[in-house]
Amino acid sequence: MPRRYWAFRISTGNIPFLWSELQQGRLRQGWGWDPGQDLRILNVDNGAARNRRMREVSEGDIILVPRLPNWERVAVVTAMEDWWDGYRFNIPEDQGDFGHIFPAQFIKSFARSGEAVTSNIKSTLRTPMRFWNMDYYAEDVDHILEADEDGLEPDSDFDGKLRSTIEGSFNAAFKEREFRRGLVEQLNRAFGERDWEWILVKLAQARYPSAQVESVGGRKESDHGTDVLIKIPGLLPDQVYAIAIQVKDWTGKVDVNVVDQIAKATYWEDKNKNFAVIDKIVLCVRASSKDNEKLLNHPKVKKHGIRFVFKEDLTELRLF
Repeated sequence: MPRRYWAFRISTGNIPFLWSELQQGRLRQGWGWDPGQDLRILNVDNGAARNRRMREVSEGDIILVPRLPNWERVAVVTAMEDWWDGYRFNIPEDQGDFGHIFPAQFIKSFARSGEAVTSNIKSTLRTPMRFWNMDYYAEDVDHILEADEDGLEPDSDFDGKLRSTIEGSFNAAFKEREFRRGLVEQLNRAFGERDWEWILVKLAQARYPSAQVESVGGRKESDHGTDVLIKIPGLLPDQVYAIAIQVKDWTGKVDVNVVDQIAKATYWEDKNKNFAVIDKIVLCVRASSKDNEKLLNHPKVKKHGIRFVFKEDLTELRLF
């Protein structure tokens, strides 16, 4: 089987710890603070289940890891086993997170502004996903693997070095995960369900300026079951992709009837030609996945392809 290429984004809240682990052959991920997030078990929570694709990595594959060994560099590592077999889950007691462990060995690191780093690599490293495939840039990655050290170092531009140094210092001191958790807690204290709809609209508009984000709740919500609709231009000029979101501020167990509600989002496809709803999400800003394991495994959820985001997953939204 030919070697494949991947990119793997870490949580930047504790880079020194993650770097020390990689030096011992353990490439760790954040969002691993609960045993229910173990990717090997069937009752994995909704947030972690989206990352099972990481176990497609085979022994010998190459993985780029931005922000290791420090903020300014990108680590190049190789998988030491098939991740399907070698994956483990263990939460370090002194961290309370980073439970996902993938067997990997560090090869080298490079600066994004290095001479050997192509525009393709610079572009793909801006991808906001946690994990993605890079087979289409195999030649670009191989060029980095074959380059000498001079080609991997940052350019000599004074302004670039200054900016990189300042950003690195700031992010070394900034505890991203603590900030996100604190922000979500404060938002839940200050705002209710209807307010969260507007929060989502404002954040999504700022983060994705090319998308059209609308608050569509109200009298017609009984027809389409949607509070927030995010419309994204499709590949063809007259094509539109959409994400339908229903917001709930319930605590405890979430009523399964919410599935029937958001499933009505097909209304948008019926109403609009060349319109495809690609995701239906229920955002539970106060309820926990621990209290709703039965709901996540309910046949209706799988039938309609509904995804749930619970309060512990809010920090992972690519909006904050």
